[in-house]
Amino acid sequence: MRIPRGLIALLICIPLASCGSKEESTPAAGTATKAPEAQSAAPEPSAAAPKEATASIDELKQAYEAAKPKDEKAPEDPKALIQATNAYAYAVMMDDAIPPREKYPLSLKLYRESQKLDPNDAESAKWVKEIEDIYKSMGRPIPE
Repeated sequence: MRIPRGLIALLICIPLASCGSKEESTPAAGTATKAPEAQSAAPEPSAAAPKEATASIDELKQAYEAAKPKDEKAPEDPKALIQATNAYAYAVMMDDAIPPREKYPLSLKLYRESQKLDPNDAESAKWVKEIEDIYKSMGRPIPE
């Protein structure tokens, strides 16, 4: 069965003709309309990213160093040190300005420091495993 050329042309032209329409559809009476969002608005930070990620790496490094004890004794506030270490490690790991050969070994080292302070820290355990798995998948030795 052959389809006439005119019918094929008509089937192609009808959808194309409606694509160029500049008319806006009006909502039915009684329905609420959503205001258009500004395109220049900055995206909301993801819930998965820590709030500390918005701070600069230098600020996070200073907070980490301030929380770290000056000598080999136990830290005064281990939870604050773990939080500062994890925030600094995450910021280093996600910074595109730092080359991968530098940022992943440093992040791994920092997350391992958190693990020494609290072996049950879920965030540092997750990232240590993630970074080590990436090194394994690439067939590269895991930094110490």
